[in-house]
Amino acid sequence: MERMPSTEELIFITLVSDIVDRSSKKADSGPSVRLTRRFWNKFATIVKRQLGSLEMLTEVEDKDLIALIKDAMSSPKSKNSTESAAQAENILSFVKERCEGVSLVESTLKTFQDLGIKVVTTLNHQYPHVLKQKLRDSAPPLLYYSGNLELCNDEGVAIVGSRQPNPNAVAVAQKLAQTCATEGIVVVSGGARGIDSEAHNTALEYGGNTVVFLSCEMLDILTCAFRKRCSDNRRFVLNARTLIDEGRLLLISAVHPNAKFFTGNAMDRNKFIYALSKIAFVVAANESGGTITGAKENLKHNYSQLWVVEYDLSKTDDGTPPGNKTLLKTGKVKRVLESEILSNQFSVKSVLGKDYIFDRGLFDFQ
Repeated sequence: MERMPSTEELIFITLVSDIVDRSSKKADSGPSVRLTRRFWNKFATIVKRQLGSLEMLTEVEDKDLIALIKDAMSSPKSKNSTESAAQAENILSFVKERCEGVSLVESTLKTFQDLGIKVVTTLNHQYPHVLKQKLRDSAPPLLYYSGNLELCNDEGVAIVGSRQPNPNAVAVAQKLAQTCATEGIVVVSGGARGIDSEAHNTALEYGGNTVVFLSCEMLDILTCAFRKRCSDNRRFVLNARTLIDEGRLLLISAVHPNAKFFTGNAMDRNKFIYALSKIAFVVAANESGGTITGAKENLKHNYSQLWVVEYDLSKTDDGTPPGNKTLLKTGKVKRVLESEILSNQFSVKSVLGKDYIFDRGLFDFQ
């Protein structure tokens, strides 16, 4: 029997998740208070430091709890400024109301556990350390997962791209994933149709491991509700249970397991894919959309080294995608040729082990 979260973790999960809202049918209207991941992580740290445990939240006087809330709300750029007293009072009411829902959350988590879904919070030592290291206070306070969580700590390789790639891009994604699998490197992506799924499927086909950072519908995947829709592309879904039991597949998400697709969540999870990776390959990006937006965010925050594919064998068939061209023009990425990846000499492991320097607008090996 898997261990349930501790009482302190249950309180934290009750505060940061939307489980209570969903159970009370408030999910459509959203929570009464919207607070950032940074706030909740800071709040938990402050409470543990001042009170010893989040379990003390129901014991402390309101004035003392408001002081802790204001401390967590404070901006590091202006330490003397806080949000209004009215907002602090609103958050106080929210915290006290949520703390009454711990038993409901515990019951929900037991149901999830029966379905193979577990949770981990930033309070737990099992939480993926690379997310804490790279995202700091902005790391998701709560992660839902099914599978081998240790795969997150291998700092793998991200393979990302369009949902509607051409055959040349598919061939590149497959070869990258095959190489990762044969070299014992975890493939990380988002599980969407197109390049993401080609990477996951191929890694598994060649005996490798893969992390699927979902933005929605984990529960549907595990209960095979996607069987008909995914049989043509997301083949990893069909054998999810077996692959999870083998320790080769990790499904992970920062949203409720029953959440449906929402563009904002899909865009938001891009940073988590990059943060879990040491290097990332952009196989095919359009001029707009999630792939290029995520790549640009990665360049801004330097979550992982960014490699962009240039198509030198496919000039008569669309050539290099427009988003790839845009990224290459920034001079902040490593150019990798389609012909290099498809050659028998290409090794992802050797790429991981090398340093590179900025030279003539591109990153080149020393």
